[in-house]
Amino acid sequence: VPEDGRWQVADTGTHIDVVLENMTGKPLALYDSWNSWGYDNVRLEWEAGGAKGTVMPVARAWTKNFPSTTTLPAGGAIVRAVNLNKEWQGWPTLKGGMKLTLRAVYESKEKGPGWQGKVVSEPVTVEVSDLRSTKK
Repeated sequence: VPEDGRWQVADTGTHIDVVLENMTGKPLALYDSWNSWGYDNVRLEWEAGGAKGTVMPVARAWTKNFPSTTTLPAGGAIVRAVNLNKEWQGWPTLKGGMKLTLRAVYESKEKGPGWQGKVVSEPVTVEVSDLRSTKK
């Protein structure tokens, strides 16, 4: 969530950092997001004004692909960025003043060297601000 709790609609560089923390007490291998095993393991579920949806990475083709992982030690963390740009689909129409409740989901179904399972964060509500209405 942005530090001040506000998103800026006109800022295409805006993103949410999803922090994946290993709370298992032992090393944990997570699939890397550059390959198909980990590419869409992070998603956001949103609610706004009674509507609901899911934000996921846009599907893509794979020219090089193998199941690499990053091992997190117990208590370790890794950050995955979720962008407001066209690399991620499923966003509602964002408007200034809009309240958006978000929940991060990490789910890995792939068999192999990486962790399998699903975890869901607690919901967080942010307010969207609109820089287009701000005079410079």
